[in-house]
Amino acid sequence: MIFFKINTNNFVSFLHKCRLSGLVKDLVLHAKDGQIFAKFTDPNMSMVCEVYEPNVTVTEEGTLKIASIDQIISVIGRSQSEIIGIKAFEGNQFLISDGKDAGTFKATISEIGNAEFIDSFQRLRGKELFDKEKLHYNVLDTVKYESYCDVPYEQLQIIVKDAKAFGFQNYMFSKKDGILSCKIENRATKDSFTRKLLTIDSVGDIPRVSVGMGFQEMIAALDKEPGEKGKRQIRLYFHKIATLLTDNAKFFFNLNNLV
Repeated sequence: MIFFKINTNNFVSFLHKCRLSGLVKDLVLHAKDGQIFAKFTDPNMSMVCEVYEPNVTVTEEGTLKIASIDQIISVIGRSQSEIIGIKAFEGNQFLISDGKDAGTFKATISEIGNAEFIDSFQRLRGKELFDKEKLHYNVLDTVKYESYCDVPYEQLQIIVKDAKAFGFQNYMFSKKDGILSCKIENRATKDSFTRKLLTIDSVGDIPRVSVGMGFQEMIAALDKEPGEKGKRQIRLYFHKIATLLTDNAKFFFNLNNLV
């Protein structure tokens, strides 16, 4: 069983981060210790992600197995309430309501019976691939994230738009003379476009790394994050094996680098 109440906008933001612009279809959601969280991957295991939302009123701790993230977003979009409540009950169903006594809307949705049938979760079942406290990512080898750059979110949006304009999906990051650059490249033709990025802070030596599919979707998934425009920033941890996008609180997106 599970029962929690949450701010509607915060829950929509949480689901969009989990959805990753459509790369992830389903989800295992956990409610515990005043927060909800989810751990998931894509069909190719090219990424391992964790998303958290604090300040949730959790009355009954438990797990919710969501068959379609898009369906939940659509249902919540019909609500005009600031708070929604979600409660699972017997029969593999859960209820979404406006979270208040007025009961202006209610939606009953079927829950998948077993977590192992959740595609985004089953590849992670029984594995601890990421430690968000130590920032260790256990992929081909144990990745210990240390070197990073803090980049304004709008800067990352710009390079994604660059990539879309040229039809590229390869992002090559490098740092020279204290300046972080991103070269988007067509790996077949070697056509490329390079843009220098403004950085707020930087620590350690940044290796030259390339990331592909998933990066664009991760940036787009953060579009609904709350925060004052122009003041949001993303921390990019760079390692020769993987790259981590995070705010060190609500989301941790590990993306395996291209070889």
